[in-house]
Amino acid sequence: AASDVYKRQVQDRFELLSAFLTAMGDDVQVKWLKYYVAFRRLRNFVTLNNTFAKIGVKRRRAIE
Repeated sequence: AASDVYKRQVQDRFELLSAFLTAMGDDVQVKWLKYYVAFRRLRNFVTLNNTFAKIGVKRRRAIE
């Protein structure tokens, strides 16, 4: 019901944000860690709490 709607909204936002961040360049890497997801070039420029993984967002392989 309401929690399913919330989960879908969070998933949609994460996917949009992930697509935007990875489109910033070929050198952007995504690394899934235990507590957060890191988007990095030479250093992390965005970290997201890993709550997304707990609600069913599929993990994506790092861009190499």
